[in-house]
Amino acid sequence: MPPTDDPLHPFTEDEFDQMEQALASSKENEEAIKKAQRAGIELPGMLEQNREVADRLRRLLTAYRPGR
Repeated sequence: MPPTDDPLHPFTEDEFDQMEQALASSKENEEAIKKAQRAGIELPGMLEQNREVADRLRRLLTAYRPGR
């Protein structure tokens, strides 16, 4: 879906749903990264990158979809 023309409401419901799914996936990804690290697999920067993306998604959802 194309973005909305309203600068105060720039995201569609589908985009909000995708953000929420991505945030849920980031939690699963963090556990998978930690497990791999415990197994001795080096994943430089992946945990930090995953946390940064999750933080951005949380901020977007908080700003544009408060109370949900």
